Amino acid sequence: MAGPIKSDAHKLPEKVARILAGEIGQGRFVTGKPLPPESELAERFGVSRTVIREALARLKYDGLVESRPRVGAIVVPAGQRRAFRLDSLDPKSGQDLRNLYELRALVESGAAALAAVRHGAKDIERMEKHLASIDQALETGRLGASPDLAFHRDLATASGNPVLDDFMRFLNTKVSGMIRMARRKSNQDPVLAAMVQDEHREILEAVGSGDSERARRAVLSHMQKGALRQGLEIVIPGGPRDLGRHLEP
Repeated sequence: MAGPIKSDAHKLPEKVARILAGEIGQGRFVTGKPLPPESELAERFGVSRTVIREALARLKYDGLVESRPRVGAIVVPAGQRRAFRLDSLDPKSGQDLRNLYELRALVESGAAALAAVRHGAKDIERMEKHLASIDQALETGRLGASPDLAFHRDLATASGNPVLDDFMRFLNTKVSGMIRMARRKSNQDPVLAAMVQDEHREILEAVGSGDSERARRAVLSHMQKGALRQGLEIVIPGGPRDLGRHLEP
């Protein structure tokens, strides 16, 4: 079995998931039985438990494992596997990117609405730290894509819904490239980068205020503006419509 792996930080969950998927396909893990604990997998691959959780989320939505309370991630028998997949998406296709932005807007706005009424103090602290990391990245000319992803991931965690949390972790493995591309474009303009950060702060403030509708609309606005920044138009029913083309999508 593979030992510690080396890769860019944002690619680690995908790489771990690929290795584990290969080992499941080769029959190295018994179907119906749990995978090794997160702590053991983290030690084996030389990564954090967060990376392992994200890798397992991908395996779940590929239909290779399923979660069982107090047991862990169980290997699903081949004949029972069902998968929700996004592998066919073309990152160069405007329509595929538009569809992905709409999916994120619908799912993440709902997560934010739940987070507004279910979050704990630690959830807010984690998201504040991610925004501080983005500020530091902007000051030093770095992208800040990793803390950006972490902010959105922990927003889903704050929803208090573990199924939604797992799905968002899986989705994040698919949109990490999109977020890096978006940050690369916005970071070219300090004013635009500051606007993006203001959108994040509005989401956090809305969640912290306990206002579900404000949190939902803050995410919808952020996603719609993010799509416009990539030259795409999306309109989510019930979301803000007067975004203004002058925002330089």
